[in-house]
Amino acid sequence: DFARPEVFVGFLASLIRYPAAFALKAPVPFALFASGVIALDTTANELDNLASSAVASGEIISAPIVGSLAFSAFTLGLSVLTARLLLVAFLEERNAELARSIRRAAEEKNAPVVAILGGLHVNGVARLLMSEATPDADSPRVADGVWWEVPAGLDPTAWVE
Repeated sequence: DFARPEVFVGFLASLIRYPAAFALKAPVPFALFASGVIALDTTANELDNLASSAVASGEIISAPIVGSLAFSAFTLGLSVLTARLLLVAFLEERNAELARSIRRAAEEKNAPVVAILGGLHVNGVARLLMSEATPDADSPRVADGVWWEVPAGLDPTAWVE
């Protein structure tokens, strides 16, 4: 499924489309992000050169080597943080789209809809479906620890036969 030409072309287009959209939609954060990436790259190259010369001179433990290891740990942490932030944003947007799709199917059929969801989507989609509002990934999150509640007057046991 992933080896089809249209998937490959879509992937290549997304490498240009998403950064361009980010740059157009939020130019200041994009400039800060791009500057940060350039600064990280420059720092990594300088630390690499210093560590290489330290190793070539026979030093096992020196400031450039320790700095290089610390910088590697720092960039790994940034990668994990960025991946986490992107995953949460993508999951919330996908949850909203799944909830809209389920509501649309239920309205078209005027009957209950069975949806098979992955484990990461179950609570988020259920929370959106149980709310009266139109599902939107940009809605504010409730920080009281409650994922979702059944609206008053709604009996979920009626859905189970």
